[in-house]
Amino acid sequence: MRAQSRTHREAMIKEYKRREENKKEAQRLQREKEEQKRVRKEQRAALRERHRIGLLMERVQTNTLATAVYEEFTPAAVKVYDIRDPEAKKDGIIVIGGLIGEIIVTFTCLLDYILANPQNANFQFTPETVEAFLKDLLITEGFQEGAISLGLASHPVAGADPSSDFSGVDEEGLARFAK
Repeated sequence: MRAQSRTHREAMIKEYKRREENKKEAQRLQREKEEQKRVRKEQRAALRERHRIGLLMERVQTNTLATAVYEEFTPAAVKVYDIRDPEAKKDGIIVIGGLIGEIIVTFTCLLDYILANPQNANFQFTPETVEAFLKDLLITEGFQEGAISLGLASHPVAGADPSSDFSGVDEEGLARFAK
């Protein structure tokens, strides 16, 4: 009798394990199916976006570029102004170039990327990352020495000679006096 109940118990344990394994397998298959569905959905969304961009490009090319006047660019005929030029008039082209243009375009793209991806909503551009970004930009893009300068409204040390250096002043002290 005992041997029979023991084999019965072992059979029940074996059946229980088999059922648990079946449940786990069913859950794994369900997760895989959901993942495949999510991937297909993302691919369809990407294809729809690519199609919309293609339609937009086609519309711009047919409506804007096709009707635009094509002229050979000559610096003598068209005046080109830098955005920082105070004498810029509406008789030419105003461009954002150089270091300022790089920074504006980069920060605009970064903002667009952050706003487009909800997972980046908690992104913070700390002073350390801004400093690292500017160092990387100035070094890798080949800007000349002194491309960025900082003007101070007054000397950060009260009563100090305006021509003296700022070696004893910390970065926060300089930042408070920046124009």
